[in-house]
Amino acid sequence: MRNWLRKLFARKTTPVVRTARLEIEALEDRCVPTVTYHGGALLPHVEVQAVYLGSDWTHASNLPQTRTLDGFLKSLVGGTYMDSLSVAGYAVWRGTASPGVIAPYQINHNLVLTDAGIQRDLQAAISGRLAKPPDANRLYVVFVEPNVAVRAADGSVSRTDFLGYHAAFTGRNAAGSTVDIRYAVIPYPGGTAKNASIGNAPAIAGLTEVASHEIAEAVTDPDVDHTVIAWYDDSADGEIADLTNLEWTALNGFAVQRIADKHGHPMTPAGATALQPVSFVLTMGGRLYEHTAQGWVSLCGGVASVSNQGVDNSGKAMVDVVLTNGLAYEFHDGTGWTFLSSGVKDARAGQGGSYVLLRNGDLCEFRDTDAALGATLAHSVASMDAGTDRYGVNSVAVVFNTGKLSMFSDATGWHTLCGNVKAVSAGYLGVSAVLLTNGRAYQYREAGGTWTYLGSNIAQVSAGFDAGGHALLDLLTRSGSVAECHVGFVPQTIITGIKAIGEARAGVLDVVYLNGSAYERTAAGWRPLTTSVKVAV
Repeated sequence: MRNWLRKLFARKTTPVVRTARLEIEALEDRCVPTVTYHGGALLPHVEVQAVYLGSDWTHASNLPQTRTLDGFLKSLVGGTYMDSLSVAGYAVWRGTASPGVIAPYQINHNLVLTDAGIQRDLQAAISGRLAKPPDANRLYVVFVEPNVAVRAADGSVSRTDFLGYHAAFTGRNAAGSTVDIRYAVIPYPGGTAKNASIGNAPAIAGLTEVASHEIAEAVTDPDVDHTVIAWYDDSADGEIADLTNLEWTALNGFAVQRIADKHGHPMTPAGATALQPVSFVLTMGGRLYEHTAQGWVSLCGGVASVSNQGVDNSGKAMVDVVLTNGLAYEFHDGTGWTFLSSGVKDARAGQGGSYVLLRNGDLCEFRDTDAALGATLAHSVASMDAGTDRYGVNSVAVVFNTGKLSMFSDATGWHTLCGNVKAVSAGYLGVSAVLLTNGRAYQYREAGGTWTYLGSNIAQVSAGFDAGGHALLDLLTRSGSVAECHVGFVPQTIITGIKAIGEARAGVLDVVYLNGSAYERTAAGWRPLTTSVKVAV
C-alpha cells in the first residue's frame, strides 16, 4: 500500500416460490463508488503459501502455531471470506493454500529486520526450491518469528507504525527467469521486540487478523508501490482493508478483518461469529445474565428487552439492552457497556454497530467507529431488526406503522418489499424471514428479490445461519412447535412446547419453553441454560 502508517492508525414440502415480487424496488448503489479499478494485476485465484521466516519456528513451542496458521490460510482463501470479495465485484474468487514451509535462517533479535532482508530470504527460499515457485496467482505470507522487529521499505517500523504490509518485487524463479514476487509480511505481535498488536487479543488472533487484512489487499492490489495499482480508494489514499482497519470478527474460529465494499462499508462474511461463544438470558424479573465458559455473570436489572447477538469491531459478542426507563446500551462481552440513547423503544445489535428505535418512532443507526447516534433514517416506525444485506453490509428491516416493510442498507439505501407485515427477522447476506398479519411466513432473498412460502399459523420468525454460514430459518408456530428450514428444504419440526426462540448463530439456537426453562442447541445436542427466562439469545 502507499501509506504504511495507515495499517496501524487508519479509522478503526418443496417450498413454493412466489412468482410475484410484491412492491419490490430495484436495488441500486446510492452513489459513485470510491474504490475504483486502476488497471493493475489481480490474483483472481490466489495460491497462498506461508513462509515461516526464522529458525525459532522450529522450536517445540512455536511449531503448533505454524500448523494453526496453515489451517487458517486454507480456511480463509478457500471459504466465504473470499466470497465477500467476489460478491462485492472485485473480480477475485476462492483460491488454494499450499503447506507452509519454515525458512530456518538465523535472525539477530538485536537488530531490526529490513524489508530488503526479507526479500533476500524469500528469494533464497524460492531459488532453493523450499518455497513453491512464483506464478501469476502466487502469494507468499511471511510470518516473521517472535521477538523480531521489522522495518518496511519506507522506514516505518513494526513497533509503532504498522501491524503488517504487503508488497512485490522483481525476482527470479527457481529456473532463473525474471518474475514478479508478491508477498505479505506479518511481524509477530508483542514480545521482546514490542511489536504493535491489535489490543488484548491472543497472539494467534493478531496474526490471523493482520494476515486476512494483507491477503485481501494483496489479491485486489498485488503490485502497489511496484508497478500499476489495481483496486484503490484515491480519496482515502488506501486499499480495501485500510478503509475498515481493525474492524474484525471471527470466521471458523479465526480472527479476520472485515473488508470494505466499493463504497467503503465494512462487509461481514458468511458464517462470521464472535471469537468467544457466549449466551445471554433475560429473566422474567428483568435481570440480564451472560453465560460463558467460566459460568454465569449477572449484568444488570431493570431490563425491558435484549436483542439477538451481533459482533463488535473487536470480535466480541454484543447485544443491545433497553432498560425500563428507556435508556439503551450496547453490551460487549469482556469489555462492558456503550451508551446508545435515551427515550428508546427498541435497539438491535448489528455488526460493529446498532439500530435504535426511539419511542417517538424515529429510527437511527449507531456506528461503533463513530461512537455516536447518526441522523434519523425513518419516521413512524413500528418495529425493526438488524441484519446484513447481500454484500454482508449492515442493513435494517423496518416495519412502518402502516404495516409496510422496507429495508435500508448502508450500501444500497432504501427499498420497499411488501405490506401487511407483523414482524421481520432481518437475517444475514440478504436472507430474511417475514411474518404477515395473517400468520403466514415467507423467506425473502435480496439477491433476485424472490419470496418463498414457509408456513402458516406462525407466531415468531427467526433468520440466522448454520455452521457453514448458510441461511437457517426457524419458525415458532402458535401451538408452540419450532420448525427449522435450510434454504431449499422443507421446514422440519425440531422441538415443541416453546414460547420464544432466538436467532441461530453458526447453528446454535436458543429457545425458551412455555414453563420458562431455557435451552440451547449446539452441535453436541440440547443443553439447559437456566429457568424463569423471558428471552434467550
